[in-house]
Amino acid sequence: DVAFLSRFVLGANRAGYEDVGVRFFRQALKLLAARSDSPTADLRQVAESLLADLIARKRWMAALQISNALLAQNVSTPTLRVQRMQILGGRGRYADAIREFESFLEEKDPPPPQAFDIAINAHLFRADLGAAQTLLAEKAKLGMPPTVETYLFLLEGMDVFGGNRPMEDKMLSAGTEEQVRAGETPR
Repeated sequence: DVAFLSRFVLGANRAGYEDVGVRFFRQALKLLAARSDSPTADLRQVAESLLADLIARKRWMAALQISNALLAQNVSTPTLRVQRMQILGGRGRYADAIREFESFLEEKDPPPPQAFDIAINAHLFRADLGAAQTLLAEKAKLGMPPTVETYLFLLEGMDVFGGNRPMEDKMLSAGTEEQVRAGETPR
């Protein structure tokens, strides 16, 4: 039963028994995947909520184990893939997060906006401001406006890695840093 699986694993995780929750999920996933009548949409929804909980609590290792188990069973949604990128970034595996983003680019549909933000952040952690700016341009070309998080990632990257004066001036002329931090997206 997928509902029981969700309650048990979330309860174990929140009680501090993540190893038990992860192990139970991995075993149940194998059984559910082997059943032909398995409610895959429900299973995907449960997996998304479990990963969201672990990501919010920054329990990267447990989240990675669940993500790997899902990957091994070919259970995937765009949300699960974005969550995998978040997990890889949280574990400091920025090159893997970028590779996951690049696999999105090989598909007919564009990556979700959040995937762009995670990939931009991963490039900044790898001290590659140029690649981060290129992704921002690609995101804009697809009609996805930059989010507040995108601007903050870029500003932080520019500060840490030496900056890019023309881009910095353009962003700050469209709005102050206080407006960006307050959640008002500069035009």
